[in-house]
Amino acid sequence: MVRKVGEIRGWPMWVRLALAGAALFATLLFQIPLEREVPGEPFLLFFLIVISATLVFGRGVGLVTVGLSALLSIFFREPFGSLAIRHAADVIKIELYAVLAGCCVVGFASLADALIAANEKTKALEQSDQNKSILLRELAHGVANNFASVAALISIKSASVSDSSAKSVLDDAIEQVSVMARRASAAALRRARRTPRQ
Repeated sequence: MVRKVGEIRGWPMWVRLALAGAALFATLLFQIPLEREVPGEPFLLFFLIVISATLVFGRGVGLVTVGLSALLSIFFREPFGSLAIRHAADVIKIELYAVLAGCCVVGFASLADALIAANEKTKALEQSDQNKSILLRELAHGVANNFASVAALISIKSASVSDSSAKSVLDDAIEQVSVMARRASAAALRRARRTPRQ
């Protein structure tokens, strides 16, 4: 979800503003019939749209949405549907709504930005862990190859030795190098498996 929000915030500003404006006008159209039946304050539904727009589209879109919703709330003042404001209390309500919604936009935008940054940091850490896992696997193969080369060199030297006790010592050395190669390779592979992968 956070990743998707980060992608949406990369959309052009005009697209994000158009979507937020469409949501506000849809809310207005939904609320007008309700206002005639049950008069009240239009701010709650507008506030939900403002917070949603802020979380999804960012701080700038949220602040523009606050301004638009404050303007649209004028339609719900007496006389209904008129742009004239007759009571000072209505102006105070609109101003108070705009200030509180603006403060909430700043707070929610900061929260969303922190979540997106944490998600990006988590992705970067996962990528780093995956790279370390690959490096450890390559190291395990390199260690095994180096020990195999040492064992092959000792085996070549052992072939040219005629003394049986010396040959036995060299064969034991070959076996010990082979065991060390298997152990080193297995230890590196265990560490690589413990590293989390995506």
